[in-house]
Amino acid sequence: MKIAIHAEARDEFFRAIEYYENQNKGLGIEFIAKIEEAIARIVDFPYAWSRLGQNLRKCLLKKFP
Repeated sequence: MKIAIHAEARDEFFRAIEYYENQNKGLGIEFIAKIEEAIARIVDFPYAWSRLGQNLRKCLLKKFP
C-alpha cells in the first residue's frame, strides 16, 4: 500500500508536535508514537475507518484530538 501525506497535513503534524511538547515535556514524542501506530493500523486495515469520501477515511486517536 502506498501512503501519501499531504504537505499541509505534514506541516500541521509538526506544529502539533511542538504544541504538545510545549504543554508537557515528552508529550510531543508520545504524539509521534501514536501517529506512527495509527499509520500502521491504517496500512493493516485500510477499510476499517469511517468513510468521509470516495477515497478518504478518518482514523481518530484516543488521547490526542
